Amino acid sequence: MRVEFYLGDHFYLKSIAGDRRLIKIVILACCVGYDSKKAEELSVMKYGKSFKMNLKKVRRLVIGRSPYLWVLAVMGSLTTAAQIVQAEQPKIGWVQDLTAGDRACYVTITDSQNIVTTELAGFDICEQDLVGKQVRFTYEIGNVVAEECNGDLDCGLSDTVSLIREATVLPRPLPFLSTAEIETLKISVVDGANSWFGLAGLNKVDHPPAISEELVSYRQRWQKIDPAIAPFLGVWRNDEYANNRYTLNIFPSQSRTHVCVVAFKLEWSLSLWDETTQDYSIKDVISEGIFSISLGNAGSAQLRSSEIRLSELAIAQAPFDLFEDHNVELISMLVGQNNTRTLAAAGLPLVPSDLSEEQNLAVKQAIADYGCIID
Repeated sequence: MRVEFYLGDHFYLKSIAGDRRLIKIVILACCVGYDSKKAEELSVMKYGKSFKMNLKKVRRLVIGRSPYLWVLAVMGSLTTAAQIVQAEQPKIGWVQDLTAGDRACYVTITDSQNIVTTELAGFDICEQDLVGKQVRFTYEIGNVVAEECNGDLDCGLSDTVSLIREATVLPRPLPFLSTAEIETLKISVVDGANSWFGLAGLNKVDHPPAISEELVSYRQRWQKIDPAIAPFLGVWRNDEYANNRYTLNIFPSQSRTHVCVVAFKLEWSLSLWDETTQDYSIKDVISEGIFSISLGNAGSAQLRSSEIRLSELAIAQAPFDLFEDHNVELISMLVGQNNTRTLAAAGLPLVPSDLSEEQNLAVKQAIADYGCIID
């Protein structure tokens, strides 16, 4: 494995023929006046070693010991180095152990690829009930007692590292659908199609979307990569109410059998006249808005998150031949314990366009943290 890096305001890291089970090197070289168009290539060195570079402003990079191998530039920016390393730390994982050490809380994590690492955290993290649970981690740059101090808190030396600042337990997926629940969904998908097609025939709602060749090709590609998730991928939508469109976006993950699920529906409300204020300031909410992001697991022909459950057996294709002739792919999902909703496949998974700026950022951050993919 090699790491390529470019000097200047931006850093580009590229690992070659390596994976996270190997020690990764992240190199920082902040050199004032160095030609940013030039690049240096370095081969991996064993941890604990140092090497010299033929650069005017950086004479030595010291590689420290860590699960991902911290790289600190002695004459560069320690903070930036730690931030770059932070990008390699697991954002989601199962906590196997918490140990309060002399420098920090040591958190042993198994990620979705079954790779085990130990990360540093604030001592308060060791006081939380995290062992055996799936957790989302947030990191920050901080200082800990230097490893060379060997536990001596008064040695006066410190290391700048990326620490787990916050650990949030993720809700568990809902249980597998029972045979009776699957039968309910199979009936629901037929009833939902009849209702939607009937309203569309009267031009009261949008016509159900045709399943696109683009989505079919996309799923075929993922069928070779991760067959458990392929049938569920895409954006699914319900247009039975023109002012109340619901979308369910299911994104593939870098981790097998995992997906990101983004559910969204705008609030449907009316503005009513207020006699007191003499304006339309009274809001009558007809239907609450929906916005949720969850991590889903696929298996046994089902997809489950903490919010929704789907079954391949409740997927059906039907022709919509009123005014136009095309095939529609429909699915019925179970929301919570009892509510069903029928959706039609509308295209590739996308971040909903109607999201607020805050919601948009939340979705993109969650997708990145969960290791999901936006094409």
